[in-house]
Amino acid sequence: MSIARSVGRSVLIAVVILGVTPSAVRAQQLDSTTEAAVFLLRDSMRVRKDNRHVRYLRALRLLHDPALERFFRKLTESRHTVLRVHGILGLAECSPKENRIELELLTEMDNARLQQFVTTLAMDQKLLSVDQATQLMVNRPDLPESVRMAVATFLMKHKAEPDAKFLEETVRSDNVRWSSLAALLLAQRGNAEALEQLEALSQSNTPQRDKVRSMLLQTAFTSEFDRVGDWALSICTEPADRGTSEGLRRLALRVALRFGAPGAVAVWQQHYESAADDVQRLRIALIALSVAHWNEEKLFDLLIRSGNELMRQIGRIGAAVASRQAIAEAVTAAIELNNWRISDWAYVYARDHAIDEDALRIMLGLILTIEGPARSRGYRLQRAVTAAATLADRDVTIAAALLAPMLKDPEMSLATRRAILLGLVQCQKNDPYLVIKGVKPFGDDLSDYLVLLITAKSGQKLSTNQNRDLLMIVEGGVNFPADLRLQAAWAYLKLTGRTEEALAAVLNKP
Repeated sequence: MSIARSVGRSVLIAVVILGVTPSAVRAQQLDSTTEAAVFLLRDSMRVRKDNRHVRYLRALRLLHDPALERFFRKLTESRHTVLRVHGILGLAECSPKENRIELELLTEMDNARLQQFVTTLAMDQKLLSVDQATQLMVNRPDLPESVRMAVATFLMKHKAEPDAKFLEETVRSDNVRWSSLAALLLAQRGNAEALEQLEALSQSNTPQRDKVRSMLLQTAFTSEFDRVGDWALSICTEPADRGTSEGLRRLALRVALRFGAPGAVAVWQQHYESAADDVQRLRIALIALSVAHWNEEKLFDLLIRSGNELMRQIGRIGAAVASRQAIAEAVTAAIELNNWRISDWAYVYARDHAIDEDALRIMLGLILTIEGPARSRGYRLQRAVTAAATLADRDVTIAAALLAPMLKDPEMSLATRRAILLGLVQCQKNDPYLVIKGVKPFGDDLSDYLVLLITAKSGQKLSTNQNRDLLMIVEGGVNFPADLRLQAAWAYLKLTGRTEEALAAVLNKP
């Protein structure tokens, strides 16, 4: 018998007697780097106490790669909740068409709390469309009340009509959370009786009162339900014996200011002037700043006249935003104050509300703050990473014009360079290769490996040295973050055309 025929017969015997699949046999013949990649993919599917698997799966989801469809679908079949959730979201994110969640995977869940959690996540991450939400509302009346309320809220936020009959039934529910949320939605639709129900909630002594009111106020703010401004203002002015917490009062004041409730500015001024100390005054000043985009300059007159430089600075930022004048200059100057609350606001404002020119300048300002004092440097570093990713995802051409010269500047600090590169690795919408194209080796291993990872993920041809380093990263021969090592492993499989071979070894393991 020939050697080839003998080997073939041995493989057949292994398949028949031992139950080993042909793909598993092939997996035993993988090269060492592909084996390392297979190990990392398998490791991401193992639930661990240190949550390593979560970091791995997030890294894979960031790739938005249709070739990972089989991998994420396998996760949806897991008995582990966390793997199922990442599988469902990952499937939507790697869809070659629009990022849309598979409704069947939502509706087949037998855990109401999990259904609500995943549905809400999908909405927040823009993986559920209005059409899909309408389908759920119309075609699945058997879904749990919590899920249907989440869907109804989503539809109202996007100016679509939920099931009015369902809301009218739910508003009479014994569950105060869902009955009150239904009242909020009906109030937004112009139902005066629903507003009275919200007032009745405020007058009640139910133990859940303030927790539910906090949820309603947050929902109103983020969903732009503008008909509850007066109700929110009434919470700010409740008598002390009602036991309303200062946190809830501040949230209610924020909502009242956001929706222009008559008298809200006067109440805000009263809160500011009666504050016991600078810490409280700062919190109240930041309420005004958080709604500057929707208010007038005069709201900030009191702050601008303050004897406290930080308050004056917040007043100047708020006035600039409200007037739509010299916003970027005011915000970047405020970022340099090294106050994390102001920096948080600046990032959210730039991401959600600023025009492109201002947004890009503010993001750049957040990146450059790394060079500031040692205090809070760790926080500023993380914020700079996020800003770099957001900047490149917003406009990669402008990001290249702004960031590439910084990366090529030999005087640029190590921390700033690494923050930029770590941010580029996290891009989801655009390919950031344009930003690092042409940069020369830095002589800093982490920086150079990050450049290599961006290059490999982009599908660019690698040099001999880069190929060597990529293999070392995948096989664990260098010090590199584990989640980024997994991305490097997937890039290696893509570049060498071994994705299917590796997935077969991962998914067909007995």
